[in-house]
Amino acid sequence: MAAMSLLQRASVTAVAALTGRRLGTRLGLGGFLTRGFPKTVAPVRHSGDHGKRLFVIKPSGFYDKRFLNLLKFYIFLTGVPVAIGITLVNVFIGEAELAEIPEGYIPEHWEYYKLKGVGSTKINAYERRWSLVSLSNH
Repeated sequence: MAAMSLLQRASVTAVAALTGRRLGTRLGLGGFLTRGFPKTVAPVRHSGDHGKRLFVIKPSGFYDKRFLNLLKFYIFLTGVPVAIGITLVNVFIGEAELAEIPEGYIPEHWEYYKLKGVGSTKINAYERRWSLVSLSNH
């Protein structure tokens, strides 16, 4: 809205400057292209006879408040169930512990994993080289 108002004022002063006419300063449009920035004209309402009380128009905070309220809502919408789940797991299940494999246990086929590139990684090459050095020293 403010950009449209500024665009309108700029276009009016541009046309006035091109045609050679001079705009009245009481409109707040005087000399946009010739003397610097335009004067801003804000509607003001004088209310009552109790002195000069002005109603100054200011930007609305509606969308800011709406964004922050939605942000809080979605953080709580996802954060509260996750926090409850983590708490329940820690209270009832506890920490994970490593245990030894029992004697006579035969792993199932899905418990195996393939070693890809065995002997081709830099770490394995480094270990193989030092194992050869240690064998040659003995």
